[in-house]
Amino acid sequence: MGSFRQRIDPNIKEKPEYVPNKKKSFIDSLRIYVRGGPGGQGLLKYGGTGGDGGGVYAVAKKNLTLSDVYQKYPTRRFVGGNGHNSTKFYLCGEPGQDKVINVPIGVEVCADDGQIIGDLNQEGDRVCMAAGGKGGNHSNKFVGKRGEHRNVKLNLKLIADVGLVGFPNAGKSSFLKAISRANPKIANYPFTTIKPQIGVAEFPDFAKITVADLPGLIEGAYANFGMGHHFLKHVERTKLLLVLVDIGGFQLAQPYPLRSAFQTILLLNKELELYKEDLVQKPAVLVINKIDTDPDETQVNELMQLLKALPDSLKTVPEEMRPETLIKFDAIQRISAKHCINTDETMKCVRELIDHFTDNSSNEETNLAVMDPNKKKSFIDSLRIYVRGGPGGQGSHRHNGFGGDGGGVYAVAKKDASLSDVYQKYPTRRFVGGSGADSTKYCLLGEPGQDKVIDVPVGVEVCTDDGQIIGDLIEEGDSVCMAPGGKGGNHSNKYLGKRGEHRNVRLNLKLIADVGLVGFPNAGKSSFLKAISRANPKITNYPFTTIKPQIGVAEFPDFRKITVADLPGLIEGAHANLGMGHRFLKHVERTKLLLVLVDIGGFQLAQSYPLRSAFQTILLLNKELELYKEDLVQKPAVLVINKTDTDPDETKVGELIQLLKALPDSLQTVPEELRPKTLIKFDAIQKISAKRCINTDETMKCVRELLDHYAGKTSNQETNLTVMDINNKESLLRRHGERAHKRLV
Repeated sequence: MGSFRQRIDPNIKEKPEYVPNKKKSFIDSLRIYVRGGPGGQGLLKYGGTGGDGGGVYAVAKKNLTLSDVYQKYPTRRFVGGNGHNSTKFYLCGEPGQDKVINVPIGVEVCADDGQIIGDLNQEGDRVCMAAGGKGGNHSNKFVGKRGEHRNVKLNLKLIADVGLVGFPNAGKSSFLKAISRANPKIANYPFTTIKPQIGVAEFPDFAKITVADLPGLIEGAYANFGMGHHFLKHVERTKLLLVLVDIGGFQLAQPYPLRSAFQTILLLNKELELYKEDLVQKPAVLVINKIDTDPDETQVNELMQLLKALPDSLKTVPEEMRPETLIKFDAIQRISAKHCINTDETMKCVRELIDHFTDNSSNEETNLAVMDPNKKKSFIDSLRIYVRGGPGGQGSHRHNGFGGDGGGVYAVAKKDASLSDVYQKYPTRRFVGGSGADSTKYCLLGEPGQDKVIDVPVGVEVCTDDGQIIGDLIEEGDSVCMAPGGKGGNHSNKYLGKRGEHRNVRLNLKLIADVGLVGFPNAGKSSFLKAISRANPKITNYPFTTIKPQIGVAEFPDFRKITVADLPGLIEGAHANLGMGHRFLKHVERTKLLLVLVDIGGFQLAQSYPLRSAFQTILLLNKELELYKEDLVQKPAVLVINKTDTDPDETKVGELIQLLKALPDSLQTVPEELRPKTLIKFDAIQKISAKRCINTDETMKCVRELLDHYAGKTSNQETNLTVMDINNKESLLRRHGERAHKRLV
């Protein structure tokens, strides 16, 4: 019908409805007000305690920005819930609800006076910005207290691998565009980039390096000229600095002096040094841009001569430009970002340096190591600990008061935790819950003891010394009580607090991976893991090179990832725990698919042991898995025949395939002790050379197809494909399509 004005005069156009701009602006600093909730009032007559007020917490979450926080909470005021008052029916008031604010990873929480409250560098990190008030009790005359209140600043510091540093118009945005899919604004005037941007450089092996393009700095940035602090803070958490300079120098505007390329390097060095001294100790690469404007390389050669002559060449510049500590560049690259000349080679160099400094050992001297060498943590997949619940508090028979229950001991699954961390953090490996408080005439209900919480990795199985399973921690946040606290004193136990449970507990880690690599020693499992992922396992030509399980991540062009667990080589009798078989086989239990890898040349543990053919090794592995746990042979499986480069005419491969096709009749060709009762039904057979990376990518594509297939299959759909079905073309086509049939045949 239209508005009233339109009905009066149809020629009047209706004002278009306002649609807010969905494009979020970049925010890297946000000031908010936080206040903890007040504590509830106590009850003096009955000794009741009020509930504590709720606190205000910041929690780091992925895929969030401060813009999201700003839009979701326009008032920027966060208040915790009120603690409940004590009543004669509920002597212990319930605590107020905590207010939780999700913020991006990399936020530094600080007070108005600059005091740092906490850093949120990993997903799940949590910091209390304002604590709630204490509930009324005998210590505060049963009057609930107010919660903390203050203004807090959330400062986002980008977490990137590489930080691009340079003066305005040096070509940083052009470089970012050349190496990534980022699309920054590019123009021929200074300060084109006014907000930090992130680009991701991708490599053919699916490795990724994040690059932060920071707005151009100016002289005096360390003193916050040109919002220098606003930009320099993003450099603090980068692993490597990429100092980019224009070979033609830099001039901010006509009244400002022209700085040569050498002077700009020294000025940038000084700005970083004056802002934070440790920044000049970071690994760094010098990138000389716009070399296309210097065809005869006169300017480049002059600059290289000055850099080689450092620190003597400092005499050629005014004293105010000379830094006290020079950046030691690990590499110098010449590029033209506009024409994409040498940009890929620069990123390869950057990747090598990042890998080098990441893997650098503690006793290795480096030019610019910013991180203190951490002790290399050994892999631990089993840990025995002692746990004891806290004792319950004593009750009061005279006043019919109840003692508080003792605190329990809990294990909680966390993503980034490891049993090595538990071992290093708690060397005594003794965990005791808090004691319950006694009942008094002022506080009839004793407070419960504090629970003891241990962060353990996802995949831990908690069991007693006699093998009884207490609980499994399969997903992050799963928890299990290993030792409950004692019951507080009450009328049922004559008001005497009970002791908590105590026992020895074993934490067994079972890796949760998509694919489990199973094979005999020296079959090439570690070589295969290295070929398909960025893992760097030890590889030699003798058995038992791998003595601890390792995880590799195979990445695909569409960013899909598959985790592969490389298990130490098994031996005959692994099911009976020979060669620590149980310790290795347990990691296969939670994998979705088995990748059985065999050497086409067979396996011989040592000279005194019999030589097993490839066919016999397959049957032996089958039998070891079956005897350890019967359901393991029911898992989806792929057979990988390795070292096919040693069989150029495929004689051995052909014989092995014929024996597999003839199963189960071909079992008669091997001794009875090698024959398994239940055969593994292989969904695919692949021929590879892990050492030379032949057919390894195709194998992982096949593995991915099978994982997707089994993840989405229906209950009435036939899925298992045995090697005996290899001649049944109709069955193959129905299950896996034409490509699968061609691949297997």
